[in-house]
Amino acid sequence: MNRQFFELPLEKQERIIKAAYIVFAHDNYKNASMSRIADAGGISKSLLFHYFQNKKELYLYLFLTPVYRQ
Repeated sequence: MNRQFFELPLEKQERIIKAAYIVFAHDNYKNASMSRIADAGGISKSLLFHYFQNKKELYLYLFLTPVYRQ
């Protein structure tokens, strides 16, 4: 994972993470695509790959990071 992800405004980080949760929940891991996650998060696919090297890295980030609700 690229540390620059954490330098993004919190709102943009949350938008990307929320999009990933939605796509993985709807399509499961195997069928989820980085393209769909990027589209849902409002960023380019290449930028998503800049922050996360691959789908597995993004999935593991979601799985291993606690969810905090305000």
